[in-house]
Amino acid sequence: MAYRGLVWMGLVAAGLALIIARIALGKSNEWLSSANLLTLSATLYACCFINFAAMIATYKK
Repeated sequence: MAYRGLVWMGLVAAGLALIIARIALGKSNEWLSSANLLTLSATLYACCFINFAAMIATYKK
């Protein structure tokens, strides 16, 4: 469960950074939505290559 929390906290931190960037750069809401979707897609794609079951099993030993 700790790995799931780390991924989630990373997504939240990225979202907050994108909100700050939107305000600072004067971007539109469409830009923010697209950036959030890209961040989520990249995270899901990266998680496809990580064997979480093995990481958890190794940690539990």
